[in-house]
Amino acid sequence: MDLRQNRVRRAGLLPYWLILGVLVLVSLAWSFGFRHVGSAGVCPPVQNTQKFTFLYGEVAINATPAPPGSVVEARSPRGDTVGCRVVENAGEYPLMYVYGEEIVAGTPIPGMREGEIIAFAVDGVPATPSPVPTWTNDRASHRVDLTATSAPCYDFDNSGQVDLPDVVLVAGCWRMTDEDPDCAPYDLNNDGIINIVDIMMVAAHWGEPCG
Repeated sequence: MDLRQNRVRRAGLLPYWLILGVLVLVSLAWSFGFRHVGSAGVCPPVQNTQKFTFLYGEVAINATPAPPGSVVEARSPRGDTVGCRVVENAGEYPLMYVYGEEIVAGTPIPGMREGEIIAFAVDGVPATPSPVPTWTNDRASHRVDLTATSAPCYDFDNSGQVDLPDVVLVAGCWRMTDEDPDCAPYDLNNDGIINIVDIMMVAAHWGEPCG
């Protein structure tokens, strides 16, 4: 039995029961507004100083408003998190302190330095700011909009969003390995085999637009 025949044999009743279970969970999550509960985040520790500026603005992920729970970080060129807020209203991050470097009692506190460009991340993914802000200790508020592109997008049938056909495509390769070139793209966690983990990874992005 070749790989293609084996794939057909394995894509029997069990995977579709798994699909049904996944879809039930997804539909319940949508019904109760918990679509992004898994991504709801908490800011990492940020050390306060007496030097700061304020930023606020719109924030989008994959060209759609970032959902509540998304974590927006401001980072220095040295990689320190110098400001952070969690999105409360879709597509907006609230006023965020962005702190400057300071020495207190001989101990340096990480932060931005005058004239440095502030870097951003949304849920750990680098984000593009508009306009590109440079830090200054002005204690004033500035609007900076952010866009991030999270990868990958699981729209395998190129319909423009992640939906049922995408889940079915992955489940159709149930228990197949990445030795099958038709199934290799669906080994999403790179463990060498297509299983419930890969199906859940697609279902977790149900309804997300791509492109």
